[in-house]
Amino acid sequence: MGSPHLTSRKKLRSSGFSLIELLVGVAIGLIGIVAIFQVLTTWDSRRRSTTAGSDAQVSGVIGLFQIEKSLKLAGLGFATLPPAVFGCPVSAYNEGFTTKNFTFSLVPLSIAHGAGGQPASITVLAGSSSFSAGGTLFKASTSTSKSTSGNGGFQLGDLVIVAPQSVVGTLKCWLIEITDRSDPTFVNLGHSSGTGGQYVSAYTAATTLPKYNDPSNDSNTLGVGNLYNLGPTPALETWTIQQPTAGSMLNAQKLIKTNRLTNVTTEVMDGVINLQARYGIDGSDGTTPDGLIEDTEWQTSAPTDWSRLLAVRVAILTRSQQFEKDYVAALPAWWGGNFTMFNIDGTTGAAPTDAATNSPNDWRGYRYRVYEKIIPLRNIIWPTLQ
Repeated sequence: MGSPHLTSRKKLRSSGFSLIELLVGVAIGLIGIVAIFQVLTTWDSRRRSTTAGSDAQVSGVIGLFQIEKSLKLAGLGFATLPPAVFGCPVSAYNEGFTTKNFTFSLVPLSIAHGAGGQPASITVLAGSSSFSAGGTLFKASTSTSKSTSGNGGFQLGDLVIVAPQSVVGTLKCWLIEITDRSDPTFVNLGHSSGTGGQYVSAYTAATTLPKYNDPSNDSNTLGVGNLYNLGPTPALETWTIQQPTAGSMLNAQKLIKTNRLTNVTTEVMDGVINLQARYGIDGSDGTTPDGLIEDTEWQTSAPTDWSRLLAVRVAILTRSQQFEKDYVAALPAWWGGNFTMFNIDGTTGAAPTDAATNSPNDWRGYRYRVYEKIIPLRNIIWPTLQ
């Protein structure tokens, strides 16, 4: 028989862990679980911040690119207007609109500045014709036709600006849709309305009823003037920021554009919260025009001489969607100064030195990116170089 002491030691070895040992093991496991969850929480927060920052970067880059593409076309089709005719109020019509008659200003672009630091809006007018951008003289006019020296360069379905050669009395222009160029002498251009103006589009080959010709068109009062071809699909685009409903966090702010000729609104990019712009007007500071834009020649007011508008400076502000624990320390800024900041619901934001509220509605809890560019207006510059 074996020793009783050896038998006792074998029993101890086979009896398992003691309670103290189990408690120590459980404590170590809990500490490990807590550490793992802290690491996962930190990793997920940083991942969200990185992803949100990337989204804000994409929104800024693509948004500014789309604005730039639109602005570069500003003035296409009518940039050779006589200086006195720029700004002419255009009488326009769209059969499909609830309010069919509307007006717009015959300028390449206009900037409407928001009050109190609110986003600005930029309206761009650009043609789409592939033909010459110069004006075509007409020497006789009725309410449904214009008599030119030759109707080359005009196609059925083109939208055309009817403008005076010079200012005599009240300045007025018209938008018409070409519906007839069948004159065997290649002189007359028709722009009838309704079923009497039905035509086969040169662009779609479809039988089309005109919708831009006003039945009460009075452009015959002009007599003699110029026609500026905007092509079949001109754009009168207004770029702005879609604002949230005050007091609500349901509507995300977005960069949008609205074509006023078709009343179609397009959401371009989300996460864009502010838009600011300045005119670059050569000689606007009183100096002699030299073809360059100095810092003192960037203006908020529209030019009196549109041939001196050489560029536009545009800046957009994007915001990430990730709420951060650490508040931003400084106001985002561009060339024109600090952006005025607003909370997520559009209410006025508090200064960054105020006490932290840890509210996801507070603008200070998000990261921002500023994208800024100077965009030359080539359709205005080129005619002045000829």
